[in-house]
Amino acid sequence: MISLTPQVRLRFTGADRVRYLNGQVTNDVRKLQPGVVQWAGVTNHKGRLEALVAVHDGADGALYVDGPAALRDFLPARLEKYIIADEVVCEEVSEETIQAHFLEVKPELSAEFRVLACERYGVPGWDVWGPAALQAALPKPAMETAEVELLRVERGIPGWETELQGGVLLSETGLEAWAVDFHKGCYIGQEVISRLKSVGRVNRHLAKLISLDGIPPEAGWSLYAESDRSPCGELTSVVWHPGLQKTLALGYVRREHLGTDTRFLTGPCSERLFSQLGIRTT
Repeated sequence: MISLTPQVRLRFTGADRVRYLNGQVTNDVRKLQPGVVQWAGVTNHKGRLEALVAVHDGADGALYVDGPAALRDFLPARLEKYIIADEVVCEEVSEETIQAHFLEVKPELSAEFRVLACERYGVPGWDVWGPAALQAALPKPAMETAEVELLRVERGIPGWETELQGGVLLSETGLEAWAVDFHKGCYIGQEVISRLKSVGRVNRHLAKLISLDGIPPEAGWSLYAESDRSPCGELTSVVWHPGLQKTLALGYVRREHLGTDTRFLTGPCSERLFSQLGIRTT
């Protein structure tokens, strides 16, 4: 079990809830399936990511949205910003609810919990929502933070405070494959995202990397092409894999340097290029 209770959680009610929310996110809320979480991006008018959210249709007919804990102040204001004459109410329910994620095995819990199919870490899983009073009813222990981070980086899943900061483009992250519907109606940022899809070119992409020597790199270090030491990217997340006895990393790499046999040098500055990394293909 992975605890998600610190996340921000919102409830949308009212006759226009589906139409309104559909105009705020990149996926098609009209296609929500009962008991299944849908991923979507919240973007600005330039198509830059402002939030990555999970959406589901509650048994009470309301729409529920959850997002990173770091957006506790931002997300409610952003998603109700354009409510003018719409019959919709956006209400934060973070304090009155709890949330967890279970990997691989569907949990057997009381009917007071909502269990939703949701793939968060590249493997089948289930999100669980429930009232805050039932916190003690969740199984223990939860996975440690370091274990969750290793799973996330190993599976190449971008994190909010690491890979998804700074107004990135969804097409740079790989998220557009499961968080964007290119056939839905208008939403904020749609023109830019659709144009990138048709042109098919962004300057960089998120890549999985693995260390080729024993020197552990650090997040924030720049990447340089091994061939000519030209700058070509940056590391965003770094973890040690005890089974492989190697460092795994995520980072943004310029398009022309992506390849299954590409090698990089990395260091805190151009005068200290000593650690070797390669693209991971698994």
